[in-house]
Amino acid sequence: MHSHFHPALIPSPREICQLAGVYRGKLGEGDWFAQEKIDGWRCLYFKGRDGRKGLYTRNGMPIQGAGHILHRLALMEQAAGHDMFFDGEITIGDSLASTKQWLESGWKSGEEAGTLHLFDCMTQSEWDQGGTDRPLYERLRELDRLTEQSLTLIDDWEWRAGTRGKEPPGPHVLALAWEYMATHEDVADFANRIWSRGGEGAIIKRADAPYTRSRSNEWQKLKRQTFDDLRSHQCQMF
Repeated sequence: MHSHFHPALIPSPREICQLAGVYRGKLGEGDWFAQEKIDGWRCLYFKGRDGRKGLYTRNGMPIQGAGHILHRLALMEQAAGHDMFFDGEITIGDSLASTKQWLESGWKSGEEAGTLHLFDCMTQSEWDQGGTDRPLYERLRELDRLTEQSLTLIDDWEWRAGTRGKEPPGPHVLALAWEYMATHEDVADFANRIWSRGGEGAIIKRADAPYTRSRSNEWQKLKRQTFDDLRSHQCQMF
């Protein structure tokens, strides 16, 4: 149905992006790693069926007031040499509430704000076809490379159009760090480090995972309540 999608962006297949399952306390076979689960709004960059590139929520609604982020992603595309799809989470201020307020109405002030935390990428063509079989570790290496190379393309002597040299405080775009996970204890340690500084949780990902525009247990989210429930269940077993 998806009547809430922007008319120019009605996607095929059904979802715009990959969605995560729930971590159940055990790693599957193969190599896994973890990234922080950022407490913001899902933010996707791609070219819609109207031919325009932009930032969109996971429901296909345009994200406004982020020209500084669009500029940086355009530089990353320039480094890649072709149209790209980027997947991440946008944050404004220091809370989910401040992010929500800005994205719903704050941007109408005419200002720009936000940091985009990127955790995946592929070519626009791959996204158009529903995803890619290229392994996640390969896509993350590409993401790190493009993020770094885009910095060399920033011209400190030339103002971005319409800004008169005034830019929102940075960083504007970050590639999320990742760590290898071998055991559930590694996952617990990683998540506890995030919670100790007030973060939301972790996303556990299979290192060779493809990207599919659907929900997949190749990505698994872990929040504090889920972790506490797992620990309580384990205690009841002994």
